[in-house]
Amino acid sequence: MENVLTQDDILNEFKISRQTLYRWRKAGGFPQPIQLAGVLRWRRDDIEAFRQSGQVELMQIDERETEQTIAEAKADPTWRTDIPFGKELREIEAKATQILAAAKALKKLLAEKQNNEQSNFKKVSE
Repeated sequence: MENVLTQDDILNEFKISRQTLYRWRKAGGFPQPIQLAGVLRWRRDDIEAFRQSGQVELMQIDERETEQTIAEAKADPTWRTDIPFGKELREIEAKATQILAAAKALKKLLAEKQNNEQSNFKKVSE
């Protein structure tokens, strides 16, 4: 089946972990899989379109910023001794929310740009 990719194919192609793939799928924007014989597969065309859309870079930026935020939180000596819903956690959650909002805004801008480019291409070709 040359037109479909397995989860391992996706992990190898994007050099990501299973957890990252799960987060990408949960965040939206990543192509939805199909089930063949009870196993998840992705259409190669959907993955190529995703790659060409530039969303890969946005999701990788979001992933790096999330990892950086977590690393900063873990480096804070009070992060484990403070109460779980303390001020530091709220600040981290607020920063993560800002990062996600920025990533979503970038995705939207990219999609609008692509739509404009497609519209312009159609006008030129007509």
